[in-house]
Amino acid sequence: IFHHQEKGKQELGEQLIIRVGKWCNFRCVFCNVAENENVLSIKSSIKEILAITFYKIKYSNFSSKELNVTISWGEPSIFQKETLFILKFFKKYFEERWMDVHFDLQSNASNIDRDFARRIRDHWVTQALISSHTHDPVIFQKIIWVSYETMWPRFEAGVQNLIDAGIFVTFNIVLNKMTATTYLDHLAYLVKKYPTVSLYNIGYVQPHGMAQENFEILVAQYKDISKIYNQGIWYLKSM
Repeated sequence: IFHHQEKGKQELGEQLIIRVGKWCNFRCVFCNVAENENVLSIKSSIKEILAITFYKIKYSNFSSKELNVTISWGEPSIFQKETLFILKFFKKYFEERWMDVHFDLQSNASNIDRDFARRIRDHWVTQALISSHTHDPVIFQKIIWVSYETMWPRFEAGVQNLIDAGIFVTFNIVLNKMTATTYLDHLAYLVKKYPTVSLYNIGYVQPHGMAQENFEILVAQYKDISKIYNQGIWYLKSM
């Protein structure tokens, strides 16, 4: 559980991230989730998941009546039943305390079918932060460790299912040495493919978890990537 509120910005509400586990169908070499954050076993029951999550929420000090809750597993779409249960449980919990709650989901979109997109929308998810770092087949497989031919069509379909369900999509892009050569082309591809998506979250590698283990192949000096980073920002602003 991560509880954050920016000082001096209480009117925007508080941010609560519920990371239920680390289990994911991708094996991103720059994943920044440390091993010690995976506090639950994949064999944990929904009762155990709720118990530890509820305990941490109970002792968080919320000073605002507006709360933004992010659900993250690793990949929530491979635990659809559990994700829907958690959404329903905590929506009721926060509403009983007269708090205005907004849910969003962190995902790679590869398992989001039409039904799941519709159901999370019906369970008050209004936004999805979707990871997408390159559409180059060779680089994709090197950084994600899964088949491009299998996963890329599923990613595209998952994003479209979210959009069709009326969920606001934000693309999350991790810039690093391995993706730098395709960064601008990838932005152009996403803009053309999903013209209704207007928000992009572009970050750099954080040296935690897998990213720490793969530091040498991922991390460049900022001076070496700042030009291409800024070109991407200028491109998006011109759209």
